[in-house]
Amino acid sequence: MEKSRGNGGERVTAAAQGVNKSCVQILKCLSTPPPPVKDLMEAVTLLLGHPAHIAKDFNRVKSVMASPDFLQQIRTRQPEHVDATSAHRAKDVISAYSAETMKKAAAASTGLFYWAKAMTQAVEHHGESQGK
Repeated sequence: MEKSRGNGGERVTAAAQGVNKSCVQILKCLSTPPPPVKDLMEAVTLLLGHPAHIAKDFNRVKSVMASPDFLQQIRTRQPEHVDATSAHRAKDVISAYSAETMKKAAAASTGLFYWAKAMTQAVEHHGESQGK
């Protein structure tokens, strides 16, 4: 069972490597992001532990992204430290999208999409393993 949890965390870590500063910069510059990108950034913000009222407001999300440690937060966030309710909400927000949809909406969003998907899956798996 420990190995399974580790694999989820490893997937999150691997996905985080696909997120870079230039992609974040591009996304921050969007004044009106396409709906898939706005939803993705809501999910990412929730997964980082911010409340829903911040996650739903793209201007506030851009402030979160402007934080000097935003990339560090993405790279070091562990599934066991993510609130299950927030992860479930994040999963719901991005469930209608695929990586291809994200790439078409804004190629810069793809890395964060993979990270958010990996994180929601890892949190879900962590919760299941804790319930056993």
